[in-house]
Amino acid sequence: MAAFDPRRMRRVIAEDPEWNVPSVPSLVELCLRFVTATFEETPLLDKLPPEYHKRIVDELSVTLPLSLTAPLIQDQDFWKRSCQARWKDCQVGQRGGDWRRYFFEKYLEQKLEQFVPGVSDEEELLRAAKVASPFVQTLELEQLLPPPEAEPQPAEPAEPLPLDGDGAVPEADEEEDEGEDEEGDGPKSNEHQDLGPVLELLPNLRELTVSYRVKECGMDFKWTMFGMTKTDCANLAAAVKTHGKLEKLALPQCQLDDSKCRLLVAKLLDNAALKTLDLSHNMIGDRGARGLGKLLHKHSALVHLNLSDNQVAAVGARALGMSLKDNTTLQSLNLCQNQLADKGGQALFKGLLGNVCLQALHLSANDLATSTCVVLAQFLEQPSALQHLDISANELGEEAGKIILEGLRNNSTLLTMDMRLAQLGKDTEVEIHEHMKQVLSSATA
Repeated sequence: MAAFDPRRMRRVIAEDPEWNVPSVPSLVELCLRFVTATFEETPLLDKLPPEYHKRIVDELSVTLPLSLTAPLIQDQDFWKRSCQARWKDCQVGQRGGDWRRYFFEKYLEQKLEQFVPGVSDEEELLRAAKVASPFVQTLELEQLLPPPEAEPQPAEPAEPLPLDGDGAVPEADEEEDEGEDEEGDGPKSNEHQDLGPVLELLPNLRELTVSYRVKECGMDFKWTMFGMTKTDCANLAAAVKTHGKLEKLALPQCQLDDSKCRLLVAKLLDNAALKTLDLSHNMIGDRGARGLGKLLHKHSALVHLNLSDNQVAAVGARALGMSLKDNTTLQSLNLCQNQLADKGGQALFKGLLGNVCLQALHLSANDLATSTCVVLAQFLEQPSALQHLDISANELGEEAGKIILEGLRNNSTLLTMDMRLAQLGKDTEVEIHEHMKQVLSSATA
């Protein structure tokens, strides 16, 4: 047999060295491709073996209708892709680390913040709320848009009044003027979107934060863009009462005054679910504080109350103090940046004498003085649960510092005290810090 000669063999040299005949895809592969391509028309994910679910979901578009993907897809990677496609900075850790929950909470927040009453489609908003309903536990609305203002009509030129024979203008008929005033156009309604119908569709909602304002209005600024009306307040209060499961309600920067505060409180009486109420940065005065005092007096289960940056003075402080005398639920009270003054501080601490529940009290920037510290020292000498006290930004003086230090001698619960800008004296502040260090070390031992 002749020896093998490679020079006499026929060879095929391809022009493209990387060219190759692709293998025919398997039937399974073809089926998976078909399911992915037709998912919107025929969603068969739940009918496929579990080992193929991940493959299908990874190839699905994030633009599919939410009414389709919400109940079917639980894969966190899909919802992570959906979030990152819509928003740049996704703080999913603030929403329990659940990407689907984060997506639908942000989605509904965006819908509500961009809704314009009288212009946007309310049915579309309710459909969005219904789709998001199973996943929404927290809503943080940084703005609510008011309805658009009507275009001003050009005024018709006034006809000149006829003159009397002596050249004087005749006096106007009083009855006619009054009739015109009654028939004249009143102030245009400025109510925001009623959140009641939306809250009815969110049975799992536990925390609601709403600011009735317009963000980034720029040169279009108008006062009507800020603040809630009485109708807004009544609608929201009724919605919260009907919902009955909210654990936190925050209404910062809403221009909430006394009358609106009392209107809200009336709907919150005997609400056993609400634990946190944040009414900071508003215009609540003594009448509003008295209403909140009634709420705290055996008519609520509030644990945290934030009234910082309001207008509560001595009368309101006394009402809050009296309501806390027998209160057994409130653990944190924030009255920073109010108008308590020395009389209000005294009245508050007199009411707190005997309270064994409050753990944190914030009273910075309230123009407190020495007389308040006398009652504070009495409170500190008695058994209480107070662990954190903020009296900063009050010009108390060195004498007040010595009074507070004396009251702390037998106190074994206070762990921290903010004394910045209180002018208690350096030596006194050092002694107070040393005392609280001893209390802390004994508590952790």
